[in-house]
Amino acid sequence: MTLTPQEQEIQRLRKEVEILRQEREILKKAAAYLGQYSTRMGLGRFFAKENL
Repeated sequence: MTLTPQEQEIQRLRKEVEILRQEREILKKAAAYLGQYSTRMGLGRFFAKENL
């Protein structure tokens, strides 16, 4: 079965959406880890607004 150009584009966009969702999950986990790490290690002051 041959896909039309529109169907190919939809398929490509669906793949891209899935990749972006996976990347978002990775970033959420990294942010959660950084938040826990900075709290545990007392780095909250280092990341304070006035130091950025």
